[in-house]
Amino acid sequence: MKNNPESSSDAKFTALVVYGLVVLWFLFALPMGWQGRYATGFHKPPLAFGLSAAIPVVFFVFAYARRGRIWAFCQTLDLRILVAVHLWRIMAIDFLLCGAEGRLPLGFALPAGIGDILTGLLAVPLAFGISSGAVARKRFVAWNLFGLLDLLLALSLGLLYSGSSLGFLAGTGPTTLLMTELPRSMIPTFGVPMFILLHLLALARRKELLAVPATEPERFS
Repeated sequence: MKNNPESSSDAKFTALVVYGLVVLWFLFALPMGWQGRYATGFHKPPLAFGLSAAIPVVFFVFAYARRGRIWAFCQTLDLRILVAVHLWRIMAIDFLLCGAEGRLPLGFALPAGIGDILTGLLAVPLAFGISSGAVARKRFVAWNLFGLLDLLLALSLGLLYSGSSLGFLAGTGPTTLLMTELPRSMIPTFGVPMFILLHLLALARRKELLAVPATEPERFS
């Protein structure tokens, strides 16, 4: 059966649009952090931060839900890569170091850092397991839910320990102001929402995995 040239052309165009939007998102967040636009004044709402993190997520979720070209493009992405890319999250060891140095509140640095590191480390065997068919759907879903909750917790704690009007946990110690400055400002405004989208996409494609691993015989009662 021959491939439809028109459909192939449409798919390539959609891929270029998606990658282009991701690049534009990155190029928007970068100068915003460089210019200190994410640093909020005392008791002021973090509007710039919230919009940068939320709008792309809402847009891509809405586009995916329409089950159009963007949905079709997302089905072509390698599920193993969607998982393996989370290995980058072990860089959250920086949170632990900054917390130990007193540059970040420990109430934020410890849970956010440990959760990210665990998610990143577990992504490696999970990606290999997908390749060999040795990952059960329940395990895949559990890892994605854990990683997703970790990201949402990190965002929440980042706001609660900030100097903004939402900083109810901020006291006399350090706040999360450091996370509004480059290069770390790219984490909550680009990295975290991107990983949230990857988790959501992986969960949406969970049925591609077997309910029982191929290497494990199915048990009958």
